[in-house]
Amino acid sequence: MKLQNLINSKIRYDAKAIAADEDLSRQIQSRLIDLGLLKPPVDGLFGPLSTAALHRFQTLIKCGEPGFLGAITAEKLIETKPADIPTHPLILKIVKDTVFKTKPL
Repeated sequence: MKLQNLINSKIRYDAKAIAADEDLSRQIQSRLIDLGLLKPPVDGLFGPLSTAALHRFQTLIKCGEPGFLGAITAEKLIETKPADIPTHPLILKIVKDTVFKTKPL
């Protein structure tokens, strides 16, 4: 199965069904890596890290199919570009006073 086959269909895959299809697993992993939500390599094993990355994608893009891969998620996985993924600005916090702060060099 390919992501393109899920578009305009009522088929919904859960994590176990995705894991059973190595080609689909590889395609999803490849897209999640391209989007910066999963670390390489693409291995075709859809385990807890891949499942968490897919869930994070669905949450960030607001797919409305939590826990399942359906037509909406498949279409958004294909069409989404890395720049479309919302990111939070980095915040630097001082969590502990140090000697370097109290006495300049």
